Amino acid sequence: MTERIARWRDFYTSNQRTTKGTTVAKLETEIKQNKKIQSPHVEAYLALQRTTDLASRPVEKAFAKWKLTPEQYNVLRILKGSEPKGLPTLEIGRRMITRASNVTRIIDRLEAKGLAIRKRDSRDRRVVQIRISAAGQKMLNEMRTRVLESTKIGMCGLNDTEAKRLSALLEKIREGLARRVVRR
Repeated sequence: MTERIARWRDFYTSNQRTTKGTTVAKLETEIKQNKKIQSPHVEAYLALQRTTDLASRPVEKAFAKWKLTPEQYNVLRILKGSEPKGLPTLEIGRRMITRASNVTRIIDRLEAKGLAIRKRDSRDRRVVQIRISAAGQKMLNEMRTRVLESTKIGMCGLNDTEAKRLSALLEKIREGLARRVVRR
């Protein structure tokens, strides 16, 4: 992982331009695009994808210390928020940050690590409730500071006001997508 980050840093610093006294890599250079990007919307989409990948790396590195994937961490956070009742698998899938078709396998792995518990609903045996275990709670508590620090590293180019503005713009995109899906 460290070698990959070093290679990326070398590439990044060798393909930079200066804007308002700050050195940044142009998206076209980073993705080795020879032609101008077709539209501002395409450029914004590509920039969002590229930035998500880059901003995720410090967080993923933090998860690696505990041998967790981002998806497993997300499920643990969802389960922690659902305590003491727990949630069925389908509801966990609906609450995930990124769409995952393998929620059952994620839960299998968390259960194998002793971080989650499956329990059949006493009123309806078809329903299986998933809960976070005491070990899962403990792990999340241990991870809290490191994950927060790595998240700030991933978003290091933004101050608090800019981070809030970015969140608002991203929310606007999600709202637009939700309206579009409802209309279809």
